[in-house]
Amino acid sequence: MDNLTKYYGDDRGIEGLTFTVEPGEVFGLLGPEGAGKTTTVRTLMGLQAPSRGQASVLEYDIGHRRERTAMKQDIGYLPSEPSFDESLTGNQLLAYHASLKDDERSEQLLEQFALDSQLDKSIRTYTSEQRRLLATVVAFMHDPELVILDEPTVGLDPSTQEQLWTFLDAERQRGTTLFVVSCSLTTACILCDRVGILRNGHLIDFRASRQLPDRGPRIVRFVTSDPVAPDAFSFEHGYSVETEHTDRRSSDEGRTTRTTVRFVYAGTYETLLEALSSYTICDLTIEEAPLQELLAHWYGTRLGKGGGVDV
Repeated sequence: MDNLTKYYGDDRGIEGLTFTVEPGEVFGLLGPEGAGKTTTVRTLMGLQAPSRGQASVLEYDIGHRRERTAMKQDIGYLPSEPSFDESLTGNQLLAYHASLKDDERSEQLLEQFALDSQLDKSIRTYTSEQRRLLATVVAFMHDPELVILDEPTVGLDPSTQEQLWTFLDAERQRGTTLFVVSCSLTTACILCDRVGILRNGHLIDFRASRQLPDRGPRIVRFVTSDPVAPDAFSFEHGYSVETEHTDRRSSDEGRTTRTTVRFVYAGTYETLLEALSSYTICDLTIEEAPLQELLAHWYGTRLGKGGGVDV
């Protein structure tokens, strides 16, 4: 794509996007909510016209209606919110898509995702996870050269996410080009060869897989009754450390001080557990950190207020 731009009236969706995805590459478009990721996908898919700039997908020019129509038969697309006619059964939906773009793999994929027993049932009876997996089957059933996946793991439980990551890695090894759009750094770290980082509609950086952390960042919060040095958790892959001290009274112990420590961590669990092992832990939570936390750490004030185009 070259200078791809989409405005909604005076509101910017994306502006000046220029990059190329190589055949067989797993490219990630990474950014927080509202960055312009879905706008990029919808524009590439020909679902909306760009305000300016141009792009081609598998050498189809998205600016020409006939080429957009032909393109949709040759690529796979998993939208962020799959929408089906819920009165259809799974079998009827797959038969409809097979009539448009052939069917080379649905039987194998349905078995792999444990959907084969659901096919005679109405889609309205499917869980949200089953609907997303069915949409994944539709995206890959015709064995396309390129698949565009918009937030492919949203709504999946951890074990199903792992299953999908394994499947997508196998697709990479088969030579399928994957364009993965996500606000999850974990997904990018596991899958992508290279990522473009999108913020406020602008591409602010590109990173190869070796430049990404070992895994997606986590927010670690723990409470301890032990003293905590101010720089105790400012180690490699640990940052944005915050501490808070609270005093407690008890009838048998008198006054005790507890310290709550919160920091963002992007290293291995082994290193984290080693760092925590010297403390008496009263409470501990670990959860995935918003991507914005990592962007602020990577780029700091260079993000700016206008989209970070000065990075």
